[in-house]
Amino acid sequence: MRTQANTIKIDADVLAALREAAEREHKSLEEVAGEAIMRGLSADRDAEWRELIAFGHEQGKKSGIREEDVPELVHDWRQENARAALRKAAPCTESP
Repeated sequence: MRTQANTIKIDADVLAALREAAEREHKSLEEVAGEAIMRGLSADRDAEWRELIAFGHEQGKKSGIREEDVPELVHDWRQENARAALRKAAPCTESP
């Protein structure tokens, strides 16, 4: 991973915790801080996925679609889209 020197301001208690973790894990302060930031960003993404999944479950309940119905519905949808694409690509054979 490419690094770049930057300056950020953090609370003294956070800095102390990062220093303790760095010493305990035998890593540099920069490594520990970078890992902590990446974990935080990852947690944000995980929370977004959990919200999206919960939304999907709720929409499924409202529509009456059960989770076990999804593979067949996806299969049917893909087949219909493939047929529509073929119809669109086929040359017009209308007679005058």
